[in-house]
Amino acid sequence: MLEVLRQRNFTLLWFGQLISVIGDWILWIALPFYVYGQTGSTLATGAMFAVEILPAILFGSLAGVFVDRRDRKWTMIWADLLRAFVLISLAVVSFSNWLWIVYPVVFIQSTISQFFNPAKNAIIPTLVSKQNLMAANTLNSFGEHLASLLGPALGGTVAIWLGLMGVVFLDSATFLISGLMILLIIVPFEPEKTQGEEAQQAVTNIWTKVWRDWLAGLRLVKSERLIAALFIIVGVTMVGQGIIHVLWIAFVKKMLGGGAWEYSMVQVAVTAGGLVGTLIIKRVSEVLTLGRLISLSGMTLGLLFLVTFNLLSLPIILVLQFLAGLPAVGFFVTIRTMLQANTTDHYLGRVFGAYNTTNALLVLTGQGLAGVLGNTLGIVPMLNISACLYFLSGVIALALLSNRVNATQKLTNPGNTL
Repeated sequence: MLEVLRQRNFTLLWFGQLISVIGDWILWIALPFYVYGQTGSTLATGAMFAVEILPAILFGSLAGVFVDRRDRKWTMIWADLLRAFVLISLAVVSFSNWLWIVYPVVFIQSTISQFFNPAKNAIIPTLVSKQNLMAANTLNSFGEHLASLLGPALGGTVAIWLGLMGVVFLDSATFLISGLMILLIIVPFEPEKTQGEEAQQAVTNIWTKVWRDWLAGLRLVKSERLIAALFIIVGVTMVGQGIIHVLWIAFVKKMLGGGAWEYSMVQVAVTAGGLVGTLIIKRVSEVLTLGRLISLSGMTLGLLFLVTFNLLSLPIILVLQFLAGLPAVGFFVTIRTMLQANTTDHYLGRVFGAYNTTNALLVLTGQGLAGVLGNTLGIVPMLNISACLYFLSGVIALALLSNRVNATQKLTNPGNTL
């Protein structure tokens, strides 16, 4: 895997992204905690998360069309420059009462990222040889996990030392560093040749295409019981995850009396558990059928969350969240594997398009529920509901994926698919 780092172009991209994603994590530890600290409102905090996820629903397909018709290297460079410029406007929030600026800035930042991310994934095959593509993607995934471990750890400390303004300028600088490294990449560009009529049709029908593809994916999902079951199982957890996104900050601040540092430590604990989980999941999958692994992971996550949200001891919570990182890998990685194994290549794009869009909508639903009901029902009761949703997903998996023979056969012989 490390031999890929000897390839100059990929190394430039990898290190640039490592630095940039660490900067993003630092911001996303400090910013939501700042919003909640200024407003004391779960609704205001939930709205920020909702604004961040909306562009993935609205512009994901449009961005993909754009990336296929433009130079991917320069798409990424301009995206980094624009994000660095837009982010600076958040500095105004630090010395004014204009908290509303957070929402359009977060929306614009997320929208620009919808163009950067597919361009990054599409350019990797041009930076490494075909035989090294798996190693490159593995190293890319390792970098993301490493950033998600280092970023939260640094986020709490930087937020205390530098305040929101310092965090904003630091994250903006990481975008500039990423853009500079991408600029140094040498890669040929051969734009896709598209007839004028086809290009015009692509532009005029882009919005109908977004929803048509999503609905087509849902129809394919509905026609295959196993895939439909996987959508239902993960969909239940996405509502719970949306609730947790919003209320973790309130829980740390109000229930634990903590601040940005304590919040960042929770994120570090979860990520560390996830890293360990990636090392042992293969061995566990050799002992359990994948259906049972999903079921056991979902129920274990629910129980760990339920205990976590009813304790007021940060050290114990950190241990529990480290442990939660282990079944989280087993749950989500196994679901993705089963989806890939039970869908023919011709339909993979549409199925995963439906999967991603549906999950984004359900996370948004959970965030909305947390924002509206967090102040009414209370922080802990709402978090308990999210824990119960995770446990429920495991119960549903036990009921819908109980046919261990079929599940195993379809993984080893995915020819019997859509």
